[in-house]
Amino acid sequence: MPTAAERPWIEAGYGMFALHGPDGLKVEQLARQVGISKSSFYHHFADVPVFIEQLQAYHLQRADALASKADACTSFDPGFIQLLVEHRIDLLFQRQLRMLRDHTAFQRCFEEAHQRVVDRIMPRWAEALGIPGQLAPARDMLQVVTDVFYQRLTNDNLSYTWMVELLKEIESFIRHAMRSQGSISGLSTGQS
Repeated sequence: MPTAAERPWIEAGYGMFALHGPDGLKVEQLARQVGISKSSFYHHFADVPVFIEQLQAYHLQRADALASKADACTSFDPGFIQLLVEHRIDLLFQRQLRMLRDHTAFQRCFEEAHQRVVDRIMPRWAEALGIPGQLAPARDMLQVVTDVFYQRLTNDNLSYTWMVELLKEIESFIRHAMRSQGSISGLSTGQS
């Protein structure tokens, strides 16, 4: 948990990271945004890598808060989707972590934050897919959808409408795959 003196730095840096990634974190720019001298940054965080570690810890705290709110969602759409839109900056931060998954610490943070939320919303996700109670296949589908989601997500398109359209596309794909299940099974086993 950031101290009161660290909080303005963390909040400003969190937003910068979410929009521009770690390369967008410039101490001078942060200092201007926060309205505090650069030396204050170095007093609290020593250097940018330490600051990025603090941002990741802050992200996990925010993931816990999102997970708690997800518990209260009675539906995936509109409930959880609206919640995601409300947590725009968290999604964009998570997207940066996903895009930079070759960095071990970013990948670990992404997975941990993702899991905290997924565990809470999985029953509603399975219902949205039309397979209520079937959490294992719903979880498998979510892995694929997560990649598509973060590849397509931008600050400009992040909206309730965009997410609903993506969900409709996913539902259509699943219906098509289920109708084609026999031929898909044949392909995977080498049978015709």
